[in-house]
Amino acid sequence: MSATIRSGYFTPLLFLLVAAATAILGSYFFMLQNFSADTTLLFTRYTARVSFMFFLPVFALGALHQLYPTDLGRALMGRRRQLGLAFAAAHTVHLVGIIANYLAIDAWFSADDTAAIVIYVFIGLMAVTSNSFSVRQLKGVWRVLHKVGLYGIFIGFFVTYLGRVQGYSQSQLDPSLMDPFWVYVVLLALVTSAWLLRIAAFWQKRG
Repeated sequence: MSATIRSGYFTPLLFLLVAAATAILGSYFFMLQNFSADTTLLFTRYTARVSFMFFLPVFALGALHQLYPTDLGRALMGRRRQLGLAFAAAHTVHLVGIIANYLAIDAWFSADDTAAIVIYVFIGLMAVTSNSFSVRQLKGVWRVLHKVGLYGIFIGFFVTYLGRVQGYSQSQLDPSLMDPFWVYVVLLALVTSAWLLRIAAFWQKRG
């Protein structure tokens, strides 16, 4: 596996994976099903899951490799930028789903979406500065931008999945549109575990 990761084919294959996953979701919800509030809501949910699977290694990989260094971890560390760009691409598709859902329910962005809009601004800034030139030109600002943005995205996922777990029994959604409770527990556990890894790595450095 590490040999494949080191190869020059890793990046295009990664983006192919993003494209394939989102195309399958799009085909199911927009072609096999009717374009409606329900189908667009499901599309936004599952595209968020796809992007979360790319975000998780970006957020946790550095800490995990620091605590438990491996050859595979070292190889993946060299590809964090590509993983981050893959996340940005997948989350852009998620944004398309959000817009489609608003169109389906005849609504638009409001003050309640401020946090999400800010997070998307950070994702855009992080994507366009994910290159060596920007690192050299922005220097310390680059590090602050990417760290603040990374934690902003983490908070977005954490709050979302925590809210799903806490409010599951009171949800007003049609039961047919809800995933089993354990799905949200697993997602919350994953994002929490990634956070705990970063905390452990922080205290290891201080020690």
